[in-house]
Amino acid sequence: MAPSDGGADAYAQCLADHGVVLEEYTAEDGSTQRRPDKARNDITTTNDAIVACLGQLPDEGVTASPPSPEDLAALQHYAQCVRDHGIPEFPDPDPATGNFAMDDATAAQVKQSPALHGAMDACSSMLPTSGPGMVGG
Repeated sequence: MAPSDGGADAYAQCLADHGVVLEEYTAEDGSTQRRPDKARNDITTTNDAIVACLGQLPDEGVTASPPSPEDLAALQHYAQCVRDHGIPEFPDPDPATGNFAMDDATAAQVKQSPALHGAMDACSSMLPTSGPGMVGG
């Protein structure tokens, strides 16, 4: 896929570089977007890639539908679980997107935490079937 917007494409490429299989789809605005293919990725690989690529996540250019109230509650429980498992700086999800927004310093701190993989393993079952880190929604 030819790059259409450096930010979203850089994030998607980072996910792919970390082993996530992406699927293309047409967004509401008619643009072609990429997101992790839920049927072809395991949750641990996807979670690890999302954390590793947080610094590539653009401020704009990635559209996301607001999570349902049920999904938002699940994402909030997931964030609390991650904090309870040794990552106290892990943020709550953004209610508008469901994404876990972090500045570069916090993302680096989370990525370097020795508790990261244990927290992801312990908490991944709490994630809803739709959720954060989707490129384009």
